Amino acid sequence: MNKNLDILSILNASSRPLLVIDIRHKLFIQGKHIPNFAIVAELRRLMKEGLVTFEKPRWQSSNGKVIESAINNDPRYSLSLHL
Repeated sequence: MNKNLDILSILNASSRPLLVIDIRHKLFIQGKHIPNFAIVAELRRLMKEGLVTFEKPRWQSSNGKVIESAINNDPRYSLSLHL
């Protein structure tokens, strides 16, 4: 399981910014039980990479094209696609 790809996919698919609890709920529906603190830590890391933005108290993808580019060029993401 790659939390990066899961969170990015959820944010990219959303037409509006999401709360952490919304992201956690969507992950839970997918069968992934990730605590809030782990989601926040991952969102902060993704924000440092410029892939997501934080607009209190909601998160959103910076740009779908940026995310697609990062996923296509990063071997960590390609490995998770085959799971």
